[in-house]
This record gives sequence, C-alpha cells and structure tokens, in this order.
Amino acid sequence: MAVAIGLLGVSFGVVAQQAGLSSLLALTMSALVFSGSAQFTAVAIVAGGGGVGAAIAGAALMNSRYLPMGVAIAPWLPGGPLRRALQGLVVVDASWALALRDDGSFDRWLMFGCSAIQYVAWTVGTAVGASAGGLLEDPAALGLDAAYPAFFLALLPRGRVHTLGEDRRTARRCDCRGSFRSHRLVCLS
Repeated sequence: MAVAIGLLGVSFGVVAQQAGLSSLLALTMSALVFSGSAQFTAVAIVAGGGGVGAAIAGAALMNSRYLPMGVAIAPWLPGGPLRRALQGLVVVDASWALALRDDGSFDRWLMFGCSAIQYVAWTVGTAVGASAGGLLEDPAALGLDAAYPAFFLALLPRGRVHTLGEDRRTARRCDCRGSFRSHRLVCLS
C-alpha cells in the first residue's frame, strides 16, 4: 500500500511542478491537506485559470466523501465529540477500508497505523515528484496516470459489501466490475 501511495505522491509532485507550484508549496500542501483527490483537483483548477476560491470549493467537494466515512467510524473512536473529531482527521480511504472489520466495526489502531505510513509515503513521494519532475522529459511515459486505478485495485482483496451479507463472490464481482469500468474511463480520458 505504501508503494502505491508513494507513486501517487510522485504523480502529484510532478503535476504540481508542471502547474507552476514550487517544490516547497507542493510539499506544504501535501503535508497539510493530505488528500490526493482534493490536491489534484485544486492544482487542476488553478492551472486551468480558476481562482483560489474555486480550487478550495472543488477540493472541499472531493473531500465531502469523508463525512459519511467519519459518521461510520465515530462509534469506535473513544471520547467526546471533539476528541473523536480530532481522531477522525487521520481517516483516509485506504486506512478506513483496511480498518473495517468483518462485523462492521473498525480497528482504530490499525487505521491510525495505516494512515501514518501513508502520510510518510505521500509526503516523500510528493517531495520526489516536485523535485525531480522537471528532470523528466515526458512524465506521461512513466504511466503515473495509472496510479489511482492501481491504488484502488490494491484495496480489492479487502473489499467488502456488507449490504450483500455473506455473499463474498457477489461482492468481489461488483468490486472487479467497478475497477474495470473505472480503469476504462481513465484510459479513455
């Protein structure tokens, strides 16, 4: 998982560098925001001529998926609302998916550990991409555009669809079809 996150970070660093962000700004953004989809969105909007307000709004919309994820994990985080909210700040897609247990509960320590590893991989990857991205003649030749589908494909073995009950085969088929379709869309765009 850390390798996939690191490659995503490299990809973001390259994109940010090509969009005109300094290496320091790209790294600061990764360290503070730590949300690939929001960061790619914000950089794409600004690079396309949009304003900072539009970039922030786009990033916020991308991150709105964390609201239901936070609601789902909240009962397994100890403390009052403020303490649970602070613990929820480390929720990212992969750590949330990996921390989900078969009974629908969450292992918060597994989530914290996975998020910490991903944070390091993301920021180091961003630093490498932002620093070395200018040295690449053709960054598209590296296939970094396949990093997101590869990342979500890595989550498939842990894929669970609790609404389907114990029918794991159906859940896996849904996972595979969704991954195949998203990969086709990425390749067509």
